[in-house]
Amino acid sequence: MKFFRKQKIGLYIADLVINKSVIVELKCCKSLAPEHQAQLIHYLAAANLPVGLLVNFGHRHLQYKRVCHPLCYPTANEVSDPAGEADPVPF
Repeated sequence: MKFFRKQKIGLYIADLVINKSVIVELKCCKSLAPEHQAQLIHYLAAANLPVGLLVNFGHRHLQYKRVCHPLCYPTANEVSDPAGEADPVPF
């Protein structure tokens, strides 16, 4: 059971959790949307993990985006990617 701000929010099973520090959220859609990033940020906050990775297999080319917990890295999510695909960044 997960809690957020002392409120029970239910059970969340991540697609992948790597080394108890990275949530990998898998998608299969035309393109990654801001809602997907917001969802992953909420998952990071609820799980109290620092970094997440959105991966979309539904686009013609693989799309991925690194997302940081806003309290761990306050300005990391403000960097925009005009091409819609992030450069590979080591975790």
